[in-house]
Amino acid sequence: MFHALLSGKLTEDVPAPERFEDGLTSSVFGMLLLLGASDILSEWLRSSRDIKGVVQDYSRPSKNLLYWFWPRLGGVEPDIIVQIGPRIYVVEAKYRSRLHDLRPTEGGS
Repeated sequence: MFHALLSGKLTEDVPAPERFEDGLTSSVFGMLLLLGASDILSEWLRSSRDIKGVVQDYSRPSKNLLYWFWPRLGGVEPDIIVQIGPRIYVVEAKYRSRLHDLRPTEGGS
């Protein structure tokens, strides 16, 4: 929650769903990052997909860990970018979106 608080993401003028999302993102990722838990993050992110939807399956932990909460990238603001070794992960968390179990369908649609 520390990162969300320092970034002004928890103020009353921010809509409640966005506050919940940013607070959860900050709590979960912030704690792991502050503890230097790159091995846990690597395990978590090892089945992430690239922009084409291909599973990367890269799980070798690295002590080279960098992160940025809510960076502004052109007109977008992902929740967090994590770099573990040579890999960069862009995370956009959604609170109660029901998208967590979706899998790409065959045929690309």
